[in-house]
Amino acid sequence: MDRDDTHTQALPGLRLESSAYPTQQALIEGIRSGEDGAIRQLFILYTRMLAEEARKLNVPAADREHLVCTLLDDIVMRFIESPIVPAALTTYVVNTLRNRVRTHHRDSTRERATDQEACAAYGTSNEMVVAECHSEYGIRTSTGSDEISYSALGDNETCD
Repeated sequence: MDRDDTHTQALPGLRLESSAYPTQQALIEGIRSGEDGAIRQLFILYTRMLAEEARKLNVPAADREHLVCTLLDDIVMRFIESPIVPAALTTYVVNTLRNRVRTHHRDSTRERATDQEACAAYGTSNEMVVAECHSEYGIRTSTGSDEISYSALGDNETCD
């Protein structure tokens, strides 16, 4: 890592403290043209800030580094593939992180609620539904025969 890279940081507004990419738009254009230095600068500029923001959003410590790296990789791919670029890079990067974390929290909350509803529908809360469709082996085992008995599936269930 160059000495200049350690002092690179996003400044208020659209300026960057970097000689190679003095503005956010210059950095975005560098990324869009596939410059390795621009991509490296993006990671240097935003990794620490995004990790701190993820901490504030209650992302577990073990998941933060992976989340930030994946997010920055996705942003680089979006800049390369899309003709539309954000007006303010820092705002875009932080909002992308927040949206991704919120989506993850929302999806996991829905999944937990669905699991609880499934348990309530089948009696006790300790009962868990492992799969919607039994395997052929599971059906044979439950019926005690080598022949598949579709009556073991129930009236409304089908197995594809």
